[in-house]
Amino acid sequence: MTLRPFGLLTAIGTTIALLSGVDSARAAALYSVSDLPFFPSDLNDRGQIIGQHYLWNNGNLTDLRTLPGAAGSPLVARAINNQGVLVGDGLKSDPTQFYSQAFRSDGQTISDLGIVGSSICRDFCVKTIATTINNLEQIGFNLDYQDYQGGASGYVQQPQGERQNVFPGYRIASINDNGKMIGYTIARGRSGPGRGLMSDGTNTRYLDAPGYCFSFSNACFSNSTQLSGMNDLGQVVGFGAVDREPRAPLHALFWKNPLENAIALNLENLGGVGNDGYNGKVTSLANSINNAEQIVGFSYTPDGDRRAVLWQNNTLIDLNQLINNSDWKLASAQKINNQGQIVGIGYRNGQEHGFLLNPIDYGEPVPEPDSSLALWIGAGTIGLIAFHRTRIRKGN
Repeated sequence: MTLRPFGLLTAIGTTIALLSGVDSARAAALYSVSDLPFFPSDLNDRGQIIGQHYLWNNGNLTDLRTLPGAAGSPLVARAINNQGVLVGDGLKSDPTQFYSQAFRSDGQTISDLGIVGSSICRDFCVKTIATTINNLEQIGFNLDYQDYQGGASGYVQQPQGERQNVFPGYRIASINDNGKMIGYTIARGRSGPGRGLMSDGTNTRYLDAPGYCFSFSNACFSNSTQLSGMNDLGQVVGFGAVDREPRAPLHALFWKNPLENAIALNLENLGGVGNDGYNGKVTSLANSINNAEQIVGFSYTPDGDRRAVLWQNNTLIDLNQLINNSDWKLASAQKINNQGQIVGIGYRNGQEHGFLLNPIDYGEPVPEPDSSLALWIGAGTIGLIAFHRTRIRKGN
């Protein structure tokens, strides 16, 4: 499937915004925004979206709790692949069951992924949480110990059903179509700060933030590194501390070549520091990366406002400046697919909603900027877009 050449438009749109003053007249809208009736967690390259207990397919909404096999369980959908197979957790085949299980669904029925360990443990089994699935139907799930230290172990289940404990003591976050996996752990007592790691099923290496430290003389256990997303090139995003001060602020991070350099790059942020419930102040978080190296997440402004953002070509862009809809304030971008579509959470007329951003087709009119210089650039933008469209049509 061909990726949309969105980078050119984004860079030009950002330039117009900087020159014309985005507060008085926004740059050309590069995304349309749609309301979602749930909080999204993932979307695939076909535009199917999941979140909470819902599946959204081109406007058709399915409540997963009503599907055969769901038994009315409090399901949570967490990941979906390009075949429309989704996974999550919260399945209870028996309402009196103490633990909940990971599940798999094709959008028509629900099935559990089975019990890890002894099949006789029943009511005192630990719960399983499926967090990721790739297009080969390899499923990553966590065995959650639910202990005071937040213990977990990450597993991969193959399409045929066999399992491998790939991350003992770590949570699995993502598995790509090349079989690479990423995971992380949180700070746990005297075991040190949380760390990220990558594995191909055989070889494993740690991925750290620039501020990673492990010293009993320095209370830096809160400076954990957490991984959140990976593309098929093996590039990874997450967040962590960029210096070794105790409770150092957490920043969005990017591992461009993790097999060559295990220390992340610090992504630019909007300059604010907020507190989003993590151990340490948060400046920004990176949640997802696609194969075009577009990264989405959120960042705080100096006045403490949280904004959904896009990092592209070493540039940070507030997604609120790429839409022409004053009803919305986009607060966090959760996922971006290989078509450039983005889902996240924001506020519409002051009420929290899920959103979908769709890249607008080329040829959209550019609103009149404030200055003659911006107008000149806007005219150049239209020319470049037309030129680029002609090249695409000619196959160049």
